[in-house]
Amino acid sequence: MARRPTSGNRQTRKKPAARRKAARKQPAQNLRRTLYGVGLWILGIFNTILIGSFVMKHLATGEETKISVPTEVVSPTDVALRLEVLNGCGVSGIAKTFADQLREAGFDPVNVGNYSIFEMPTTVILDRKSKNRLLGLRVAEKLGLPESAVSYQESDSRDVDVSVIIGLDYSKAGFLRNRR
Repeated sequence: MARRPTSGNRQTRKKPAARRKAARKQPAQNLRRTLYGVGLWILGIFNTILIGSFVMKHLATGEETKISVPTEVVSPTDVALRLEVLNGCGVSGIAKTFADQLREAGFDPVNVGNYSIFEMPTTVILDRKSKNRLLGLRVAEKLGLPESAVSYQESDSRDVDVSVIIGLDYSKAGFLRNRR
C-alpha cells in the first residue's frame, strides 16, 4: 500500500467529520448575521419614525387651533389695591395727606397710621404681593416718587398689597410739588 505524502503538519489536514461540522456552522452563522442585520434595520426604521413623530409634535406647523378664553380676565390694574400708609417722619397729618392722594388715584388705603420709628430718611414703598414690584411701581407713579423707592418685601401677616412708609424726604413726592 502506498501512502500519500504528507506535509509533515498533521494539524492542517482536516478530517472528513470536522469538515462536515464546519460546513454546517457556516450557514448557521450566515443566518445569524442576516437576522442581526434585519433586526438593526427594523430598529433604525423604528427610531426614524419616533424622531419624526417627536419633531412633528413639538414643532409648530401653522395649523394649530387658537384657544380663546371666553371669560374676562381681571388684571391687577383693574382692582383697587389695598394699601397701608405709615408716617415714618413724624410730621403730623402727612400719612393722611398721602392716603387722600392715593384714594383720589383709585387706591384703597385700609390702614393709615404711624410707623414704629419717626426717623426714616427716605420714603419707601414695599410691594407685598408682586416680586416684580408692579403694584408698588403703580403707587410710586401716582405719588410722583422714583422707581428706586420701591422694593419687594413679602408679608403674610399684613392684609395689604402695598405699604407706603413716608420718610423725611416726603417733600420730594411729585404730587406735593404739583399742589403748591
